[in-house]
Amino acid sequence: PMATQKGFHIEHVVGQGRIMRASRRYEPGDTVLREPPCLTWPHDDAEQLISSFMCASADVQAAVLDMAAPDADAGLSCIVSDHARMEAVAE
Repeated sequence: PMATQKGFHIEHVVGQGRIMRASRRYEPGDTVLREPPCLTWPHDDAEQLISSFMCASADVQAAVLDMAAPDADAGLSCIVSDHARMEAVAE
């Protein structure tokens, strides 16, 4: 596969989810991964970040949570009900 030619492959590890594993030896100083950030937040206020996440649509929440690649049995869920989302923000 092309990813193996690049020196890594993606696999699933129970308890960790999707991971990128090296398929060749890397030397100190080698660039392993270079990519722009998927999510940036200019605010220092964590409460504002959480509030914005809770007010986001279910699709946006799912996209953000998918970045973490949690294992399927991690017990995480996103709030799909608008009513439940607003109640959580109000707490």
